Amino acid sequence: MPMEFINQNILLISIVVVSGLGLLWPMFMRSGANDVNPAAATLLINREDAHVIDVREADEFAGGHLPEAKNVQLSKLSDRIAEIEKFKDKPVIVCCASGMRSGKACGQLGKLGFTKVHNLAGGVDALLLFEQLPQHAGRTQAQQLAERRAAAGAPVEDAAGLLEVLVFALVEHSQAQ
Repeated sequence: MPMEFINQNILLISIVVVSGLGLLWPMFMRSGANDVNPAAATLLINREDAHVIDVREADEFAGGHLPEAKNVQLSKLSDRIAEIEKFKDKPVIVCCASGMRSGKACGQLGKLGFTKVHNLAGGVDALLLFEQLPQHAGRTQAQQLAERRAAAGAPVEDAAGLLEVLVFALVEHSQAQ
């Protein structure tokens, strides 16, 4: 009986398995680095003077990048490690377009002794989306919420903090339209 069901529904079962693997794939591919969302990255840059390393290719970097970011392409990271070795004990935010290449770079930097390496979750694209939300006194209300949570000792990186910031940002965005 069970084999008959499997034989009759092999296509459906295959779709379910492939979909499940597609959803779980990012979890398996995590770099082990400390992922930070755009709000937390902004706080690290402003409060802890974090250094930003952009691992995108030179043409991507030339198309736009974060202020004061240093372009060290992922493919040349091990060759150019001497340039960034002075940041070993300082906060470092590694970014790329979507967060995948920077995750690999964070893993490499961690193996090389960098102690405070953070991966910008969602990459530069997520940060640009975060920055496009309505502004108030130079900062979005979502950024202000993130700053208030950090000042109160409530981490923005935890699931509740991230959800609160995202919901607040979505409400702002819908009200602006």
